[in-house]
Amino acid sequence: MAIDRNKTESLIKQINDLFDTIPVNDPSIKQWVKDKVMGAALKDIEEFINNSRSPRMLILGRSGHGKSSLINALCNQKVAEAEDPVRPNSSEAIPYHITFPEKFSSWDIIDTRGFFESTSPSGAADKNAEDALLDAVAKYKPDVLMHIIAAKEVRNLENDLKLFSSLKPEFQKLNSGKMIPTIVCVNQVDVFGSKKWPPEEHPKKAGEILELLDYFCKDIIKVPCEKLDNNDPLKGFKLDYSDNNPYISVIPICCFWDADDDYRWNINTLYDYIGNTLPDEALFDFFQAAGRREGLKKLSSGMINRFTAAAGLIGASPIPFADIALLIPLQLMMIAIIGGLSCRSLSMQTANEYLAAAGVDLAGGYLAKQLARQLLKFVPGPGDAISAGIAGSTTYGIGKAAEAYFFKE
Repeated sequence: MAIDRNKTESLIKQINDLFDTIPVNDPSIKQWVKDKVMGAALKDIEEFINNSRSPRMLILGRSGHGKSSLINALCNQKVAEAEDPVRPNSSEAIPYHITFPEKFSSWDIIDTRGFFESTSPSGAADKNAEDALLDAVAKYKPDVLMHIIAAKEVRNLENDLKLFSSLKPEFQKLNSGKMIPTIVCVNQVDVFGSKKWPPEEHPKKAGEILELLDYFCKDIIKVPCEKLDNNDPLKGFKLDYSDNNPYISVIPICCFWDADDDYRWNINTLYDYIGNTLPDEALFDFFQAAGRREGLKKLSSGMINRFTAAAGLIGASPIPFADIALLIPLQLMMIAIIGGLSCRSLSMQTANEYLAAAGVDLAGGYLAKQLARQLLKFVPGPGDAISAGIAGSTTYGIGKAAEAYFFKE
């Protein structure tokens, strides 16, 4: 399961209905909390979930280096036709809108015409591949670029690097003066050098891949680099982005898979690094479709901080401690969102699952006063009024406890 945007409205209605049933002595305080605290939190939910969008990823490189295979490997489904091993396929950029129905998410991936082709693809417009690429960037406004390079061709990259470096200023102009993060994907490492596979089980193969990465960084683009993962240099390297180097990282991959064999390798590293480059509004769809729990957990932590900040607004108008139950709907909403990000359904049932596991008995209904008493163990020293610190720390503690439950291994 995952967060279904169509169910967000239903959950918000349940939360509002619960809030309306909570009795208080001063109706004006209740209305203030609903307007200033609940309103701020629900606005954040709308921005985070309902206003999120598909990530836009553009793939470029020479024909035959595996652009279509990379699309299929990333999406875990066959959506792009494999490239013709002899003739170039793509005449213009091909946009793919890929849906993940079971994850309630979608991606936009753009495949582009290959560089340095001896002949034009059938039906190609009267323009070169560089102009076609600029047109694609202008039209689709990608969040991230992936330059795919076959491992065996790394030593023959001079023309590719010159071309891409010359295009970088044009990309920035098309992107309001900002760089478009570009990842180098060194593909087909499975057929480079030794044919033993996977590299983790064959030291010679692993050594060949590391030597190839070292050669690319130090001799080809000649820029400083550091390991993406200090414990595993095979995952790739971060690069020192500069005027002379248009790339932010180099990641070795294998995209090959079919009905009988799946040789895909290091795709998870690519997922994670793409996630590090995307704008906030594209992260939800990306990580949810990819099923990357670490990425989803980061989003969960961000949501906890948002709810904590909303609860902290209590400090602007302290409410009586007896009315702490007014915070419960806010906290239940947060628990449901955290559960949804962990790939459960977005519902009150998900929130109730956690509460039951935490030993909170709702006695078959939303008895907010009882629930408030159960949750007081998170409150560091109650007084006559709920301060911003107490309201925030209570909410933060509940959120982190729920996150630990839902994201436990």
